[in-house]
Amino acid sequence: LRNVIPDYFSIIIGNAVIMVGVCVLTLAVCEFAEHEFPLKTLGAILINYIIFFHIFPEENYFRLRVIVYCFTSVLINLLTVRYLFKLEGTRRTKARYFLIVLFAISIFISFVRGIYFTFFEASTNLLDTNLFNQIYFLVATAIPIFLTFAFILLVSQSAPDGLKEQS
Repeated sequence: LRNVIPDYFSIIIGNAVIMVGVCVLTLAVCEFAEHEFPLKTLGAILINYIIFFHIFPEENYFRLRVIVYCFTSVLINLLTVRYLFKLEGTRRTKARYFLIVLFAISIFISFVRGIYFTFFEASTNLLDTNLFNQIYFLVATAIPIFLTFAFILLVSQSAPDGLKEQS
């Protein structure tokens, strides 16, 4: 939607919505793990992220925004994995391990993309057709879908145990 809607909406608000979505997934894992949601930590990360994008919306800062996006995503996903490792007892299912693997893939691909944009000249065209971008966007599109199904599987595998405890 670049050049169709104002850059403020496509760059700042669009990226903020994406990162809020990542935080909502962390919230879901915290709720499931019965851990307190790190509101101050994630709030500070989100506020700094949005301020950064607000200060540097120009096209010549594209690489820097991608780097910040990647490493912010890595940070929040690492926090989410931390809560998945803290699951106890009957909540340690195969779906939990599947979620951890999916988050690990997401962390890896974001980290590699951040490093790539740090050291190599990259196109400012978000949909550049080089092999690296194709792989990144394929994985970045597939991971949230798989995460959703893995989380549903995790909850369903744990539900019978939770019902037994209540009886």
